[in-house]
Amino acid sequence: MPVNTVLGIAKKYLLENFSNFPIAHENFLNGHILYIFASKRDKSRARTKRELLSLLPSDSSISYLPINAAVQNVVERTLNKFKKLSDQREFEIFDFICQEKFPWGSPKVITCTSVPSVA
Repeated sequence: MPVNTVLGIAKKYLLENFSNFPIAHENFLNGHILYIFASKRDKSRARTKRELLSLLPSDSSISYLPINAAVQNVVERTLNKFKKLSDQREFEIFDFICQEKFPWGSPKVITCTSVPSVA
């Protein structure tokens, strides 16, 4: 499947589900960040961060967090990884990651999407 088809599926899903942004930064999901990233031709972490910060109150301390690394992590876990979103299992994982809360540049970006079992 051509890359354009994969991006088409992702963009359509992101547009339909994440184009309306929450007011509080704590309510942003990975899907909102991916929508910002994928909606422009210039796909860059810096542009995504600028656009994201423009959606928040100007007195927000969020602008000081290392958001670029968190954006990169989300993009690598989704848009860079999944190339067959027409596959139901792959799309389910993509959807699951999109529904997770965005980590806002926390010092340790979590890449695990499931809770380890305790033996």
